Amino acid sequence: MKVTALHDGTWREAPSDTWMRLRELELKAPRYTTYPARDHFVEAFDATSYRRWLQRRRLAGAGPLSLYVHLPFCPSGCHHCARDKLVSRSHARALDYLRQLEREIGMLAAEIGHGQQVTRMYWGGGTPNFFRPDELAGLAGTIRGLFRVRPGGDHAIEIDPRNAEPELAARLAAIGFNRLAIRVPDLDPEVLRAVRRPQAAIPTVGFIADAHEAGFRSIGLELVCGLPRQTAKGFLRTLEELIAMGPTRITLHDYRYQPQRYRNQRHIRAAELPSLAELTSLHARAHERLAAADYEFIGAGHFARPDDPLARALRAGHLDWDCHGYSTQPESDLIGLGASAISRVGASYAQNLRSPDEYVEAVRQGLLPVARGIELDADDLVRRAVINGLCAAGRVAIESIEIAHLINFQGYFAAEIRALDPWVDAGLVEVDEEWIAVTPPGRRYLRAIGACFDRYQRESVRRANVDPIL
Repeated sequence: MKVTALHDGTWREAPSDTWMRLRELELKAPRYTTYPARDHFVEAFDATSYRRWLQRRRLAGAGPLSLYVHLPFCPSGCHHCARDKLVSRSHARALDYLRQLEREIGMLAAEIGHGQQVTRMYWGGGTPNFFRPDELAGLAGTIRGLFRVRPGGDHAIEIDPRNAEPELAARLAAIGFNRLAIRVPDLDPEVLRAVRRPQAAIPTVGFIADAHEAGFRSIGLELVCGLPRQTAKGFLRTLEELIAMGPTRITLHDYRYQPQRYRNQRHIRAAELPSLAELTSLHARAHERLAAADYEFIGAGHFARPDDPLARALRAGHLDWDCHGYSTQPESDLIGLGASAISRVGASYAQNLRSPDEYVEAVRQGLLPVARGIELDADDLVRRAVINGLCAAGRVAIESIEIAHLINFQGYFAAEIRALDPWVDAGLVEVDEEWIAVTPPGRRYLRAIGACFDRYQRESVRRANVDPIL
């Protein structure tokens, strides 16, 4: 069935089983914040391997950096969470973590050279505002003492508005942050009871108003689709409340129920999760409402007002994709700091120890706290370039890939191009001799389309004897 885009950005209904199959493929696809996915990282890549890549960067005089800072502490645990976090109310324990984090920053700066320019920072968790503003300012001061942080860069921090103290937005702006990612999984009381996360709209409203007044150029709200007891009616009600708060971005994250992997999710009753049909309907109606509210669809569940930097970057054709999703900054090496943080340096990934206690102990001993990683081969690099291009811009210039990676695209990716045929037939992808381009309705399924080029994913599907296409 052909899916035809209309002039206003909506599209005609296809049979429900087709839409459901598309949504299922997107849910099953890796998130592609790394390629290969972190499940393929190996312990043979250790601190010595990571140090070698850091030294290569130093000798090469590479360009600007991005920094990711992981602050894993949360005052309470939510049943749906799939983050690397530590539920604790011990401030002494958190301050010890902070001291070791500052020590790791010093170790990394010594490896790559002091004074490296940083054009992008992202502080995540956990709950970064578990720490007091003066403690966050102290950590930022340590970073600025060792790196050159560009004032006009993209500097973001995640916030839980339930724990936002008065004047927090103004103090974060003074520290140097200019973008906020505010976690509000839902506002429906029934849903929040099911995931043990009491949340009220009032603190969020106040915090967003403060953030606008403080001059933040981008204020994002992050919702979760597919939580227990979630219905299209209730989710749209939440969406209406959040749109009224005036955020510049809204992100719809797909909930992935993995109780075998995350013990806290075992408290969730599988019978209370929305069905695939309900989830598909929820997405469709959310897209329609956000379009009506003048949010541009970026892709991968991200929406932005036309004046948000994300929307401007998409229109200008310089949107990028990296370890934390969309980026308005050019591709750069990423240094991950803190427990579980992932670094991308050259043709490598390195991930720190996931346990905060093990991380703290390793750094206390003066060790780079690397747990695992991977060195990418030529095949990994060309596939990463294609997948990142599809996820970011929704298109890939075939000639540019051929020149950069010294391949004949049509021959090298013959099987992958055939795997795109059902997407082409559905009107979601266009392929010619020069480009592979995702059509506007196809941007809902960027990860699933990118998975056609994922060698690891395709091999896994073949081993399971499951048809990977539509």
